[in-house]
Order: sequence, then structure tokens, then C-alpha cells
Amino acid sequence: MSLRSHLAFCLVAVLGATLSPAKMMAFGPANQGVRLTPIPDGNPGIELPSHQGLVQSYVSTLVRARGAYVRLNNGSGAVETLIGDLAPARSGSVETVASAFVGEKLGLSVGGASAASKDLAQVDRLVVNRIASSGEVSHVTFSHVVAGVPVRGEEVAVHVARDGSVTAVTGTFHPAPIVSFQASISASDALQLARAHVGSVALRAEPKTSTVWIPVSGRLQAAYQVSLPSSSPLGDFEVAVAADTGKILGASDRLTFATGEGKVFDKSPLTGPPITAQLKYLDGSGNLNGSYVKIVNAKGEGAKATDLKFNYDPKDTHFDEVNVYYNVNRIHDFMKALGFNDRDTPIKVTVHYGTNLDNAFFSPMADDISIGDGSKLNDLSQEDNMVMHEYTHAVNQKIVSMSVSEGGVMDEGYADYFAGSVNNSPIFGEWTMKKMGKPWMRNMTNTKHYPEDIQGDIHADGEIWGGVCWDLRKALGSQVADMLLHKGLYYIGSSVTFVHGLEGTLAADKNVYSGRYTEKIKAVFAARGIKPGAGDDGASSFKTLSRLATFDSLLAVE
Repeated sequence: MSLRSHLAFCLVAVLGATLSPAKMMAFGPANQGVRLTPIPDGNPGIELPSHQGLVQSYVSTLVRARGAYVRLNNGSGAVETLIGDLAPARSGSVETVASAFVGEKLGLSVGGASAASKDLAQVDRLVVNRIASSGEVSHVTFSHVVAGVPVRGEEVAVHVARDGSVTAVTGTFHPAPIVSFQASISASDALQLARAHVGSVALRAEPKTSTVWIPVSGRLQAAYQVSLPSSSPLGDFEVAVAADTGKILGASDRLTFATGEGKVFDKSPLTGPPITAQLKYLDGSGNLNGSYVKIVNAKGEGAKATDLKFNYDPKDTHFDEVNVYYNVNRIHDFMKALGFNDRDTPIKVTVHYGTNLDNAFFSPMADDISIGDGSKLNDLSQEDNMVMHEYTHAVNQKIVSMSVSEGGVMDEGYADYFAGSVNNSPIFGEWTMKKMGKPWMRNMTNTKHYPEDIQGDIHADGEIWGGVCWDLRKALGSQVADMLLHKGLYYIGSSVTFVHGLEGTLAADKNVYSGRYTEKIKAVFAARGIKPGAGDDGASSFKTLSRLATFDSLLAVE
């Protein structure tokens, strides 16, 4: 999948069949022409100290263990995924349990140390970054920190059950030659260089600049990571600037685009006239502000009703505000029923954004949602699954930033799936596309197969992931599939592929349903061409892998 395809608005593939190339330019990505190249990223997997006998013995035991799932990176031999009974229950906080596991079983150093330490081993550490809970399991994520500066993209996640046992490990960690962080330019210099690189002349929110190490050809490059929530050009640009030379190391756009949707429609204008629906969680101010959403009207003053009765005709500018408010609460409550509580504060949603914008987007940097009115398309705010799609991106972002590899494709598929699951329909964008004479924008009841149906477009390819999610729903029922797919997000990282997504679903099954659905999950994914990696059926799987450098001799098992 090309980066430019990753950046494209979700409508490009749809409009491409009906518009000439010249006309398509107007509906392509807002940042068209911006020079974007991927920021260097290290190989996935946790590189363990193979010289330590205890670590070798532990991994060897897991390889042979019936029921354990082990997958190594084919190139480096690093551990990408471990699922199973990895360590018995122990007392203490989840941070204590996870830290002990990383040190005792994986042989990696945990804890903080002064960058001025004379012992270089003391400055290459894993440090607890965040702790999340999916109900049954706590997910402890460690950042790889060298001399007090994080290594971009390198995190190790340890998943701890309620009884203090370790059930899964995922992540990326590679030791590198340790050097001190040297900067010849300032953070403000880096910000100006980043803005010049993407041509940003106006921002939607405050930019942020932080110091990071970037893995480049086996060494650590000191860099500034600049986050630019830009309005012109439109994008959430992440730019890496070398701290010693000011060279642009890479840039990407993390803005999540999709085509949009809102007295309220039961689903859209296609399902009949507006109905009167309950608007929950209002703060009583007379505005459309509530516990979980704040509505902004880009065309002027927002809706106001001191009696809290927001009844408008669909042609009124305030109707879209009400429709969107209602549907944000619907998807919020759906996610909360799955045990998700990290979006229990108001998210800003802007309706009538831009000028006849044929799109909608969630901005990770501004942490808000914006919805256009449409031009070639119908009013995006008036179809419920449009705003629910964007809200799902906002939920996913709180769990994992799927910004590289096949992660962006999966993020789109998940967003289509959960919007569809709320409505019990695999079809996305019926009302929005009707103006163009098309039956829908995307349909999760499809026959697309991985990898031969990959087109290199983030939204078209998202139909593959959305399709397998919908297949799982048909096989297991909505309640089980919704839970597995949501909880599975806690077991994947930003450098994620379809296989990692399958593994996350399997890990969720083990911890939520005691592995009851493992074989059905594998069968559903395999039918789409997505199959577990090495280690799935025990030690024999590893005989086919010839490039496991770290554990070559270890894996020569019978």
C-alpha cells in the first residue's frame, strides 16, 4: 500500500469511476502535493538477549508447549507475539507483575536511570508508559528509553490477567549502540522546518515538539518529532527532523478521513421522515453540549433551546447538529457496553465544516471530529453510520494508534464494522452515495481475499478487514464478535498487519472466553487468506523458518 494511497480521502476510489482525472483533483486529499515519505521504523519484534541461558530455555519451552502461540520475526528472529500461560499468578500491582516478567523471563532491563549514568547498560531501559484495562486483563505498556529519550515506535506490552498471571506479550524492542543525545538545532527550529516541509500556513490546534530516537540502519538518530494539526493544508502531520543537521527524516499524515453523516433521522433520509428521539446527557445549558459530545456549527451560532427541545426541519442548519449529537451518544453507549470507558469526556464535533466538503474526518492531534456538507455527495451529517465511523476512529486512537503498515486499513475496517454492527447492517454510505446514483460506499458482505485483492487504497482495502469482521459476526453472533474485535485492539501495536489483528482477536478470546472460539476465529480469518504465523501448531511450524537468527539452534527441535 503506497503512502499516497494511505493519505487519500476515502472518496477517491469511489469518485474515480465517475470523474475525470482533472475533476478528481478537487476531491483528492487536502494535502495533495505535500512531500511525505515514511519516517524510518525498526523491524517489528522484541529482540531478546539470546546469550542468556534462562531466556533461551524459557522461549524453547514455549515453542514446545501445547496451546502456546509463539511467532518470531522471519528476518531478525525477534519475538513478535507470545500468547498462552506465560507466567503463573503472582501478587502485587500489575506494574510490578509486568516489570518482574520482563526482567525475569525476557531478560530486559526495567526502570528509570539518569542519562548521566556512567554505566551505559543503565541508560537503555524499558519504562512503564501507560496501563490500560479491558476488564479481564490489564495491559502494561513499556516504552524503550535510551538516556532519558524514547525510541520512536518501540514499546513492549505485557498483558496481565486479574489473578496476576501473564497471558500475552507483544511489541518491538531492539538494543542499539548507546550515544548521548546531541542537538545542533532547537525545538523551535525543528517546528519551523517541519511546517516548511509540509507547507503548513495555518494550524487548527497547538503544535507539539518532542525529542525521540529514530532507528536508522541499526543506529539511533537523535531527532525532534513534530506534531502539526494543520488546517492549510488539511492534515495531522507528524514530521521527524534530525536534531544534528535539521534534515527531514520523514513525514506522515495521521488524519483519519472518511465520508460523513445526522429533528433526527432513524438512520438517514432514506428510512423515512424525522422522528423525535431522546437526547441524553445534555448539560442543561440550552446548547447541544453533553457528557460525551460538544457540537459546534461552523456556519455560525449553534442550536439553542432553553426548554431542551431541539426540533428543527432537516433544511435548518441546526438539524445536523441534533442528528450528530444523537448518533455520537448512540455509538458512545455501544462502546461503553463493551467495557470501554476512555471516551467519557466530551469530544468536539463540528458540522458544516469547510465549504461543501465531500468528507469527514477524525483528527488525532486535535482530538475532534469534523463533518462536511457534501457537494457531489448528500449531506454527510444526515447518515448515522458516518459519524459513528469517525467516532470509532476516536475510540481506537485511545487504545492503539494504527498509523503504519496495514494498520490504517484495519482502522478503516474496524470503523465500518462497529458503525454497521450498531445498525445491524453491513452496508455503509447508502444515503451519502445516492446523489451519485450508487447503492452504497462500502459493503462488508463481499468476497475480497487477502492478499491478492489489496489495491493500495486504505478504504478500498478496508473492505477486506471489514469483511472478515462481518464474517466473524455471522459465525459467532454480534455480541461475541463485537467483544472480541474491540478487546483484540489492546493486543496489537502501531506497526500492525492483518496477522497481528488476528492474533489480537485470539488473545482476546483466550482472556474473555477462555479460548472457546479459537478454532472458529482461525477458520473465519483463513477463509479470507489471513492465517496465523509460525508457532500456531507448536514446534513443528518453526521447522519451515530458515532465517530465525536469534534462536536458530534453539528452534531445531524435534
